Amino acid sequence: MQVLHLYKALEMPPRSVRNSLIDKFMEHCLPWMPIVDRRWLEDQPDHSPSPLLLQSVFLAGSRVSATPLIGATSEDYYQRAKVLFFSGHEKNPLISVVSALLLHWWNPTGPEQISASSSGFWVRIAAGLAYQIGLHKEPASARDRSLHRRVWWTLVWRDDVISVGVGRPRTISLKDSNVLPPSVKDFSSGNPDAKLFTSFCKVCQLLGDITEYRRRKSFSADKRQRFENALYRWIKELPSELRLFKVAHDRVLSPYNFKARQIAVVYFVILIILHRRDEPSSPASAPSLVASSFLAGIFEDFLSRDELRYLGPVFAFYALAAGLSQMSGYRYPGLESTADHEFRVISLSLQQLSDRWGSAVEAMRSLTAARDAGMRQPQLDTAPAAIAADVLPFFADFGPDLCRQWHLLGMSTVDTSTHVAHAPPQETSGLTALERGSDMNMGTNPNGNFDNGDFMALSHTPLSFGQQDPMLYPGVENLFPDQQFDYPWGDLDPVGSWLLGDLGLDNSLGQNA
Repeated sequence: MQVLHLYKALEMPPRSVRNSLIDKFMEHCLPWMPIVDRRWLEDQPDHSPSPLLLQSVFLAGSRVSATPLIGATSEDYYQRAKVLFFSGHEKNPLISVVSALLLHWWNPTGPEQISASSSGFWVRIAAGLAYQIGLHKEPASARDRSLHRRVWWTLVWRDDVISVGVGRPRTISLKDSNVLPPSVKDFSSGNPDAKLFTSFCKVCQLLGDITEYRRRKSFSADKRQRFENALYRWIKELPSELRLFKVAHDRVLSPYNFKARQIAVVYFVILIILHRRDEPSSPASAPSLVASSFLAGIFEDFLSRDELRYLGPVFAFYALAAGLSQMSGYRYPGLESTADHEFRVISLSLQQLSDRWGSAVEAMRSLTAARDAGMRQPQLDTAPAAIAADVLPFFADFGPDLCRQWHLLGMSTVDTSTHVAHAPPQETSGLTALERGSDMNMGTNPNGNFDNGDFMALSHTPLSFGQQDPMLYPGVENLFPDQQFDYPWGDLDPVGSWLLGDLGLDNSLGQNA
């Protein structure tokens, strides 16, 4: 109790602040991690809200809030939640898993620093607890099935994007899990974000799988074909409300949808990774140039609408991937001005992201160094190679309004008639359960988890943390320090540094100019 008192861990913000932070969380965080019911955050006749969950939600809400915080800071909420977590105050292990997933919203540093507060740290903590309580197994009881699936797949996609951003192994292998992919049946009827979450989990899994094979240098032609089929199927099955363009109406840009643009970012990053150059001496990848141009257009919208403040730390990696892909544009006649404009868009985006996320600071430095190195390379007197016919269909569901490099596709509208994948792609046994589709899901109404308001009273084995662990309690005057050590790039790489190899810069960056 002394530790809890020292950090004011049980102290709650005033009503106005509390409601504002919860509202921000529900608006900007919950759609991507539907693992909290608002009723859990309110006093009920048979239970009081979990202090750990509340402080975790306050943290997440504070990180996507545009208004100045009153009373406590984001760091205050984080430290309170961290103390509650490691002191074993919370006895419901599922709430502990949920809270650990929410704590990634703190993430004060990039991967070039060692930290016990990074997103990667908390996703591994959450995964360890999830395995202990069996979240990796398909629930036998319909009572908990929908909630457990949503928590498990939130953990999986978090693991995917963190691994991609920092270039490190994933914590979770789906070969050890039999949990069915999420479906709209795992949400209450009429939930507007049900299709968003199911589509998002699929595309994040593809991103994680493709990146893993790329980093391991085991991306064979067969694997490429299977992943391309899965990605093509994903974009064709994307719900109409999440599409950026009205393909049936001459590719007119759809009304602005912030969530749809966020999910499209992942799609275009996948295209960049699929088509990145294998060697620095290889010709520029026109598909990557087009995909990165779409990303620049999307980030330009985010800038214009002041929405970067609502994005998570992985968007620093996404911006870096887009910026690096534009570097080759400086070397081609007629592309320099567009490449420079899009570089400035991405740079400004990273600058704004760095106000909240430490990983964006090193990403900005990496991108600037890459541009300086690229500008020293000689100009080419040719145009980028034409985009292959079997690649064009991946842009067929889009139009030119968000892409200044659209002309590289070679036509005003994309003809997909010659692409074999225009027909429904064939199923392949080598794909993960998620890539094989989610149509076999048998979800249940999640509100069934709260019948008679008894969710919080579910029987669980209490967590047991060693409260005298010297790693957790090094001294009452400096409890839970964020121990961070600066390392050169040769030891710990900044966000997205694994992408630098195709520019020939992986061994040349990292020295302060």
